[in-house]
Amino acid sequence: MSDQPTTTNSESAQSTPTAVQPHGSRKAGARWQRPILVAAIILLAGGAVWYWGVRQSAPGNDLDRLQGDWQITVGGRDTPNIIRVTGDRWQYFTVNNTGNTFDGKAYTLTVNESADPREINLELLDEAGRFKGPKVRMHGIYSLSSDLARVALVPATEPRPTTLDNPDTPPLELRKVQLETPGQSRR
Repeated sequence: MSDQPTTTNSESAQSTPTAVQPHGSRKAGARWQRPILVAAIILLAGGAVWYWGVRQSAPGNDLDRLQGDWQITVGGRDTPNIIRVTGDRWQYFTVNNTGNTFDGKAYTLTVNESADPREINLELLDEAGRFKGPKVRMHGIYSLSSDLARVALVPATEPRPTTLDNPDTPPLELRKVQLETPGQSRR
């Protein structure tokens, strides 16, 4: 046998020094976890309120995307003629060089974005009851991007156009614009 004294497991465990944590050290870390968790929950709730309630979402359909003022362009040049779409109302008007507007004809607007090509229908509004005879209707097709639209319209008594590239029914080219309202300065 060996001359070294033997130790049991319980004796060696007692002789190994271990770090003793001071009382309450775990609670010091936990003290910061709760405010961080509360702040994270508040940020998530605020983000959810902004996302579903405050932010401006992209328009969901073509009628929504058509809302606003559209300047008619010919050969890449702007004209003083504007189309304003508000709800289901399509109205022509002109802006002169001093900024005054002159209202033109107004139509009820419907679109069929599921058709290929997309279809547009206009029916003249007779708010004053001045027109006699059948209602004035136009129909056509259109294409739409974020700030550009092409619209080919013909009287409803003629066949609806089938392409925007037909030289017999050239499309209106419309560019989305932001018109000044009274009180805004010109830039």
